[in-house]
Amino acid sequence: MQLLIGQISYLNSQPFYPLLGEHRLVAMPPRELGRLAERGEIDAGIMATADYLSLEDRYQPAADLGIANHQEVRSILLYARRPLSELGGTRIGITEETSTSIFLLRLLLEARQGIRPADYVRGL
Repeated sequence: MQLLIGQISYLNSQPFYPLLGEHRLVAMPPRELGRLAERGEIDAGIMATADYLSLEDRYQPAADLGIANHQEVRSILLYARRPLSELGGTRIGITEETSTSIFLLRLLLEARQGIRPADYVRGL
């Protein structure tokens, strides 16, 4: 039986794909993989933590593997035309590719900095 597997094109995920055997790989960003998994249209993939947590009743880890780092990776970047302290009440644009970064950005802004944006908007 050939599985439909979402293939994230990020370099840190590439070592996993040769381990999967002969299955159909479909390239997509992490957020799209999460959307397809939510609709039951994909069998497997390297799922973002945020998506897995909302779908863990339907998907299970295939192995004790994951992508993590003990050092700073700088994968969440915030660009602003004004100082961080002035971002309260503003709209923050989020890339459409991510599932997890929005939660991490929210944690950094709101919990660590005490800044409450009006909204987080995908694709702004």
